Amino acid sequence: MLNVSATQELARRVEQLELREARLATLEEKASKLATLEQEMAEMKRVLAQLTASDRFSNCSQRPE
Repeated sequence: MLNVSATQELARRVEQLELREARLATLEEKASKLATLEQEMAEMKRVLAQLTASDRFSNCSQRPE
């Protein structure tokens, strides 16, 4: 049978592991959100580039009167 100090040490280690697991879950959630934001940013840049190119084309094709 475990003595009191060994039981306390195991309880301390379990608590530390639970805290680490909670931090890891938080980090994984943040990483997922970051990946989503990066995808959204890439899409916005793509759309902006298309709009900019389209605007340049429109301005070039207009002739002053």
